[in-house]
Amino acid sequence: MEDLIFSVFFGSEIRIKIIRFFLLQAEGNFDSSLIRKRLQIKNVKPLKRELKKLRSIGFLKAKGKKISLNPAFPMNGLLRSFILTPSFWYKEQMIKKFQKLGAIKLLILTGILTGDDKMPEADLLLVGNKIKEKKLANLVNELEADFGKELNYLVLSEKDFQYRYSMMDRLIREILESEKNVLIDKLGLEKMKTI
Repeated sequence: MEDLIFSVFFGSEIRIKIIRFFLLQAEGNFDSSLIRKRLQIKNVKPLKRELKKLRSIGFLKAKGKKISLNPAFPMNGLLRSFILTPSFWYKEQMIKKFQKLGAIKLLILTGILTGDDKMPEADLLLVGNKIKEKKLANLVNELEADFGKELNYLVLSEKDFQYRYSMMDRLIREILESEKNVLIDKLGLEKMKTI
């Protein structure tokens, strides 16, 4: 799913995917075929062109066929805070796509999807009924390609969420207390008693 805002600013959706991928995999060394597979880039030429550009400015470094993030690149922190958090346009597109999955009652982004990788247990909480699982798997796969990282997500029925919320479930509490973006809230989280 293209982030139109960042594409305009950065000139290329592939470049955005590559930057996100390396910022989230700061310790890794990857060859271009693995990057292409993880980011689901069909054409190898634009990928190689973008990798070359990012190496030329010092964002990436290469050793043989392996490519990695240059930890000494002075703008890593700024890029991380800017590009890892999805734009408002991207979030609107996410809402539209998630609403097609069933009767969605709550959609919360956290973890990587808010630019915070300190929340390793969940990047997304989806509460709803009659969720189309195959379409959900495809949408999560698309998000993983955009961020270049596997996402952890929790899908609950409305009844299961209400039960876990009432029992002060640890994971639900952590999600609700974490840095988060509530994209859909038909449960009235603001009105619910805090955990």
